[in-house]
Amino acid sequence: MRLLSSLLEERRHRDVCVDFDNTIIDNDPDSDTYLQPLPGARDALQTLRDEGYHVIVWSARSSPVWTGREGKILQMQAILRAHALPHDEVDMGDKGKRPCLLYIDDNAVHFTSWGKNLPEVLRRLKEREAA
Repeated sequence: MRLLSSLLEERRHRDVCVDFDNTIIDNDPDSDTYLQPLPGARDALQTLRDEGYHVIVWSARSSPVWTGREGKILQMQAILRAHALPHDEVDMGDKGKRPCLLYIDDNAVHFTSWGKNLPEVLRRLKEREAA
């Protein structure tokens, strides 16, 4: 059991979480319509796997706060398969924030300090509210 635990811990240190919507797949923000993989997504995911990283696809769509999340997870899995997008796992949204080496997400702000980042955070929030 100790060996399994240490293998899982070692793998966890190689996890990379990649957001689904508008990071891997282009989607219509006003609907649940998924379009095509973003240019370079397939090659990037494959490169991460070739480099030995465990690629976890995650999305706010799998959050327990959403109605019908199970269907959204199945939809993500089907789209990943249909487009042959390399990955190791789809996060089911039931474990909370995953411990990953890196989170790749179109909605992220690279944090350095509140003094430096707060103006950007406020600007981006206002842009989204106005859209």
